[in-house]
Amino acid sequence: MHAGRADRKHTRLCLPGRAFLFEVVDMDQIQRSAVAFRRLLDYQYIIRLGRKNVLYEFVLDFDRDDFLHLIGLHKMRDLRELKRSAASIFVDCLKGKITDKMLMKSEFFDELGSRFADFDQLEAILDDNRSVFRCNLHTMQAYSTIIADYLLQTEHHDKTFYLFTERRHGGNRQFCKSFFEKGKTDYANGQMRLTLLYKEKVNKRTGERQVQYQKLSEKVPI
Repeated sequence: MHAGRADRKHTRLCLPGRAFLFEVVDMDQIQRSAVAFRRLLDYQYIIRLGRKNVLYEFVLDFDRDDFLHLIGLHKMRDLRELKRSAASIFVDCLKGKITDKMLMKSEFFDELGSRFADFDQLEAILDDNRSVFRCNLHTMQAYSTIIADYLLQTEHHDKTFYLFTERRHGGNRQFCKSFFEKGKTDYANGQMRLTLLYKEKVNKRTGERQVQYQKLSEKVPI
C-alpha cells in the first residue's frame, strides 16, 4: 500500500448521463469551486422579502451555464481553452481538465480577486440569513456596470461578500450573476434595503425541504 493512500477520500459526482470519481486530496481551487457549485445544482432557494407592505418573492436556482460568469472566468479573454460553451467549461473544471496553473497563464487572472479563493463558500453564504438589498439600477450605474435585481451582502469568516442576482427569462426565477468580496466600493450605498421574511432551501432531486428562516405568519405558495 502506498503511503497516505488509506487517508485519501474519494468523491463521486454525477451530471445527467455522466459520473466522475476523483480524489479530494488532488483537487485544486478551480476544481473545488466547480464541485461546490455542482452541489448547488441540486438545490433552489425560495426567498420572500418585504418593505412597506410590499412583498418581493423569487426562486434562486442554479444552472451549469451560470458557473463561468459567476466565478469570473469570462474575464480571461486570452485563454483559448475558455472560448467555448459555458456548460462544457464547467464540466471540464469539474473533471480537473481546467486547472489553476492553466488559468494563471492569463494576464487577466488577477481580475478574479478573492472570488477564486472564496467561491467554495458560496453555499454557506447562501445558507446564512443576512441583509438583503434590492438593487436600484439608477444609483448602481453611477459606479458599476453590474445590472442586477437583488444584492445580498453577507458577513462570513470576517469578510463581507456581495452576491448579485438577476431574473432568468420568464417567471420569477433568479440566478447568481456576480460574487466577490467587498472592496473599497460600497455597492449597498443608495440601495433600498429589504427585510428577509422567509427563506427555504429545497433539494430538487430528493424533494427535501428546509425552512432556514421564517418571519411570515403563514406559508404562502410561491
